[in-house]
Amino acid sequence: MLFKAGDRYFNCVQTVLKGKVNNAYICYEEGIQTMPYYTLIEVMDRDIGKNLVGILSEKNKKNICRLIFVQDEKLCFLFDYRTIRPIEKFFMPDIHIYYECQ
Repeated sequence: MLFKAGDRYFNCVQTVLKGKVNNAYICYEEGIQTMPYYTLIEVMDRDIGKNLVGILSEKNKKNICRLIFVQDEKLCFLFDYRTIRPIEKFFMPDIHIYYECQ
């Protein structure tokens, strides 16, 4: 899948979630040699999209979202990609007690 934001193109390499309200993808920007990955959230519900724009535009959250754009009447949010962290990697109840893990 290809997303277009002005003169920038984002190619999806993985679909993380397909839902009723939103979809989530891992993508990279075409034409960039370093190919950093991004998490792209595609929101189909207008009210949720408006609320998310409001939340992300708050003073202390302005740098969280890299780009907001519209494609095919869907609001798209681009975030820096973070590797998946399964809970087992940092919460080991058989080794540590619950209090230590917190």
